[in-house]
Amino acid sequence: MNIFKKHFIRYQSPAIVWALVIFILSSLPDIPGPRLNVRFEDKLDHIVAYAILGFLICRALWYQSRFPGWRQAYARAALILGILYGISDEFHQAFIPGRFSDPWDVLADAIGILLGVVIFKFLLAKTTQTES
Repeated sequence: MNIFKKHFIRYQSPAIVWALVIFILSSLPDIPGPRLNVRFEDKLDHIVAYAILGFLICRALWYQSRFPGWRQAYARAALILGILYGISDEFHQAFIPGRFSDPWDVLADAIGILLGVVIFKFLLAKTTQTES
């Protein structure tokens, strides 16, 4: 296996797989699993799922070498890509029986993406300081 395939599998594919998980879950009329029964639980779910996506998109962009401009602007690109994905996910849900499109979910998605970017930047800075 060449270095590009190894690199893709290690750094880029997790973001793609997580985006697919979000897509599959949003295709279900009801998401299975335990519920906390707390106020705004749905928004918290969106924030957590999209924070993971934001982190993984940052990681994918940072560790790729094919498009140097994307690496330089990885945080901005991750925000844009993640928010656009959240918008497309809400549009997609409008066509799923039992689901509906909610602009407040897009806001929760955007907050999650931002949180994932901030966490990635923090860990990257910490790692860079340790290596120095």
